[in-house]
Amino acid sequence: MAHNDNASTKENAYWNDAEVNAFLDYLITQRSKMGGTSFKDPIFADAAEKIKDLRTSGAVKTMGHCKSKFGNVCYLQTSHHDHYITDSSEHFS
Repeated sequence: MAHNDNASTKENAYWNDAEVNAFLDYLITQRSKMGGTSFKDPIFADAAEKIKDLRTSGAVKTMGHCKSKFGNVCYLQTSHHDHYITDSSEHFS
């Protein structure tokens, strides 16, 4: 019997607004724990746990999903000359 490589395909992570807002709000509370320009993996793992009940579609977010999302948000914000972590809960200018 042939092995089907597609059986191990990962489900895509789709982020809704509530997940993004809760994720960034959590990171704001943890900003003192930044190491350089990012957070360490345990912070992203904690963030994934905090937002798990907000999922409406796609994969349950993991530490890896959160780390990737943070990188994407940082890129978007830096490319628009904004700061990605502020003192308010308004994440995007």
